[in-house]
Amino acid sequence: MSFISALKKGIIYHKHGVNGVKLIKENAFKAKWDCDDRLFTNILYFNEQGLLLNFDEYGNHAEVKKFISGHHLEFYNVE
Repeated sequence: MSFISALKKGIIYHKHGVNGVKLIKENAFKAKWDCDDRLFTNILYFNEQGLLLNFDEYGNHAEVKKFISGHHLEFYNVE
């Protein structure tokens, strides 16, 4: 499954054309792979072990753009 390989790449810093997890305009993270499907979230959980992204939204490119216009990053400490 191509979305699994995108998640395994981790956070990438290319703007276009590369599959992986990307920070979008400091409002959300999205997981992008070959097709137009996207997993995305604006909620980040963290503790001393690191950072957890729970991709709780699913949609296409247009839905991601709409989502980021109304959301900002939220951080939750889960110690």
